Amino acid sequence: MQASWRDDPTKCTFIVLDATQCGDRAAIDSATLDAMAGDVNLFFNDDEDPSCAEIEVMIAEANLRRRGLAREALTLLMRYAMTTLGTTKFVAKIGEVNEPSLKLFEAIGFERVAFVEAFNEHTLTLDLGALRKAGSPLPTWADMPVTALEDKDQEELIYERPESVDQYLALHFGQHPEVVRQTVRSEHFDFALEFPKRCAELLVAVAKEAGAPVSRQAKALDLGCAVGGSSFELTKTYGFVRGIDFSASFIAAAKQVRDSSAPVTFRVKVEGDIYREGIPVHLDPQVSRARVEFSVGDACQPGNVASLGGPFDAVLLGNLLCRVPDPMEMIRALVPLTTPRAVILFVSPYSWLEMYTEKSRWFQQGNESAEVRLEQEMERLGFSVVKRGELAAVIREHERLYQTVLSSTVAFQRKESDKAPSTSYASA
Repeated sequence: MQASWRDDPTKCTFIVLDATQCGDRAAIDSATLDAMAGDVNLFFNDDEDPSCAEIEVMIAEANLRRRGLAREALTLLMRYAMTTLGTTKFVAKIGEVNEPSLKLFEAIGFERVAFVEAFNEHTLTLDLGALRKAGSPLPTWADMPVTALEDKDQEELIYERPESVDQYLALHFGQHPEVVRQTVRSEHFDFALEFPKRCAELLVAVAKEAGAPVSRQAKALDLGCAVGGSSFELTKTYGFVRGIDFSASFIAAAKQVRDSSAPVTFRVKVEGDIYREGIPVHLDPQVSRARVEFSVGDACQPGNVASLGGPFDAVLLGNLLCRVPDPMEMIRALVPLTTPRAVILFVSPYSWLEMYTEKSRWFQQGNESAEVRLEQEMERLGFSVVKRGELAAVIREHERLYQTVLSSTVAFQRKESDKAPSTSYASA
């Protein structure tokens, strides 16, 4: 039973420990077992809404109740679910006689929405996505960027806002010929349409030209995937694709596009407070939803290669290099994620801004361009340039205002070796 719970993708369980007994102990030993207080669980049972989870907590040891353990366990698990699993809505079912639990859940933001007499049970919900969209106050405990609008600089939250999700859904899935007339005045921007798709196509083309693995046995990584347009496109070629983005809202949207049986829609601004609503996401029928996995993550510290499903034969970084706090840390982290002949495609406008990257960490320094520095650093890491170019993109603001972006593209191939080069050198 323990193995089935560990491996079941619809369940997420953590054991609650009393830190006064075990401290920060990581090992599973007698002291840890003696400190067990209860458990906290998530259940992903809503097939129509993969961003929704049922949550429950139990403090089994009576002497450990009323000490804040349940509240802390709940809020920690919900933060984890928001930032790592893309969860935006939580549901709790609590018996009518369990007044302490009802008060606890209401204190952290849940509201009673239904009562089932047959079970004498209340249903409570906390829909953070709906609260954000409505501009309503969010629970003060939710101090991760995905929710803490009152505690974070607005620049940090730009990719968590509902309007940003809509804007990127329009960019990734709203420029196909079947729907483009609703999102872009395409007669003026036909050279820049379907940017995510063209990024993926360029990566595949480069991989084929360089002789890198390109097959159903090969794997691709889309780092900074946003709402997943390039990731889906890569499933046409690769047997497994991992999409990673720092924005929990973007990942939740990507998972919804992948998993929802109902049409996924977005809206675009026309003018002022006028919006065009209900525009359907267009997903190419040739993509394979089953071959792509999405997760929230930090591009500078993407995680263990095995946990991501790697190593990867192809990596795409679409307009990401100038949007991370430490570009050098990010490219070093790529090395252990790749196979010996892997290709990596950087697509970037080099729009350096201190709101994302401290100036001392910009790849552009003095009279040296970012592209020159990128090529130097990748060479030191064991990669050679195989192709350079440019790609244009168009991003809608409203009916008569568009961003046009001309990104540099530089593709590298890892020099064939069974051993990854060292990433511990000190760069200038």
